[in-house]
Amino acid sequence: MAKNLKTAIIIGSGAGGSMAALALAQSGRFERITVLEKGPNYYKGLGQPNFNDMTVAFSNDEIKFGQRAGSGASTDSLDDADVLLDPRSFRTSTAVAREFVGDVQSLPQLVGGGLTHADWKARRLRPADFRLKTLADQFGYDITNSTTVDWPISYDDLEPFYALAEQIIGVQGPAQLPELFAPRRSSPYPMPPGVPQYLARVVTVGAQQLGLSPFPAPTGITSRPYRGRPACNDCGFDVGFACPIGAKGTPAVTALRDALLTGKVSVKPDSHVFRLNMGKGGREVESVAFLDEDGSPRELAADIFVLAASAIESARLCLLSGLSNTLIGANLMFQRETFAIGIFAQQLHAHRGRSSSFQLDDFAGPAEIADYKNFRSGGAPLPRGGTTEISGSQPLISEGQAYPFGEAHKQSMRQSPLREHLAVLTMEGEDLPQASNRVDLDPGLRDSHGFPVARITYASHPYELNAAAHYQPIMVDVLSTAGALSTVPVMPNQMSPIPASRHIMGTLRMGSDPASSVTDANGKFHDVANLYAADGSVFPTSGGMNPSLTIMALGYRIGTLAARTT
Repeated sequence: MAKNLKTAIIIGSGAGGSMAALALAQSGRFERITVLEKGPNYYKGLGQPNFNDMTVAFSNDEIKFGQRAGSGASTDSLDDADVLLDPRSFRTSTAVAREFVGDVQSLPQLVGGGLTHADWKARRLRPADFRLKTLADQFGYDITNSTTVDWPISYDDLEPFYALAEQIIGVQGPAQLPELFAPRRSSPYPMPPGVPQYLARVVTVGAQQLGLSPFPAPTGITSRPYRGRPACNDCGFDVGFACPIGAKGTPAVTALRDALLTGKVSVKPDSHVFRLNMGKGGREVESVAFLDEDGSPRELAADIFVLAASAIESARLCLLSGLSNTLIGANLMFQRETFAIGIFAQQLHAHRGRSSSFQLDDFAGPAEIADYKNFRSGGAPLPRGGTTEISGSQPLISEGQAYPFGEAHKQSMRQSPLREHLAVLTMEGEDLPQASNRVDLDPGLRDSHGFPVARITYASHPYELNAAAHYQPIMVDVLSTAGALSTVPVMPNQMSPIPASRHIMGTLRMGSDPASSVTDANGKFHDVANLYAADGSVFPTSGGMNPSLTIMALGYRIGTLAARTT
């Protein structure tokens, strides 16, 4: 039996890679699964049976982790990609080589991936989100000049994996979500919501008075002790900071730890994979080439390979490896964020508790296609925007940097308008896929190792801009109704054409037709026999929900199906 066991290499240890590793390990068909992670490992004893035997190199220290760590170039935490050593370039059209070089949707690089520093909204896509092309055809949504398609799988295909991911992570959430906008579920959330922010209580009153339905945000952070992990103490450092106690259900302390405990999985940090070595005329991967922690080139062979380095970096690796599919890198999607900011007379204590303990889905559209017949205004379909988070602003040191020096600085810090008195609504807008929005290799720019960097070509589609224009006045009304003294609306492109949501999808889209997709419904490359993708790159459309839980559910599903067919 042992001679029939296989080996696997997974590139990336974040949301998708950790779940793929766990699925392969639990299948019983693999004797060795190696996870290659570009960044370092800050979790000592991650594979120990007793969770309390693990130590982490993180703390709630805004100066250490928010100011002095990283490159200092638009990074806000220890492990963000150093944009001086590993930059990306950006342009809005192919008319120029590049318009910007630096931080373009950079994600933290470390064992556990980008969710380590996210506030971890654990949202499911809904049945209608998997059928956007059908929805547009039936109800008149204008998707002209986009490459919008239906997913090759349905919500029902993914629902068991959503439920499994929520159990592995330990998601807190309400017993009931607003019925019109919530997907059907096979099981409740593992634990109830934690204590709501005072800010959320104030703003939800305004939302309810306008007929909206705010609810406690499903979040991958414990509200009760769970599987050896402590309950969240609501320290206020969930956005941009790693959790020092393990209450945040990041991939490292959940799926990846579970995978390591099987004894079949190992993690190699500081392993920069730069090439897939192809064999059999480019139809099979034989090994990966990577730089180890000393910068020395290494190679490692396996039977199957799983890309999970994030949608941009997975596409970049395929291009560096010379894969010939012209669709690689195309259909890149971000969720463009629309903001409404309110200044209140009373202190809102926005810096205390989880960063956005309430959300509302009224702008995202109904969960089921059948309900869109009533989602109309004046005979036209209401725009599909996205889930909207109710949150506050920045921590103390960041606030201080925003004020002028001198006596005005002291007065501003005492009054604290940007921390104690500010509320923010953020809509995570659905972003249409476009063939022109893509990742390629910048021919004139290389990283510190000499490899071409990822170049992002991206411009918004009228679909998401129209949704932002429609819902932003309502967001402003919510804050005004809740008692804001003044409000500031901010449209997606108002501050910068470069999206900053860190929600990255597309580039290796899944589909049933090899002529219009890179991977099949199981995440396997159409034209490479033993190569899979298990991150946000496989999304055919973005939806208007935070993508991390969907990436984790897909990661486990793809790992399970890869094990069955290997």
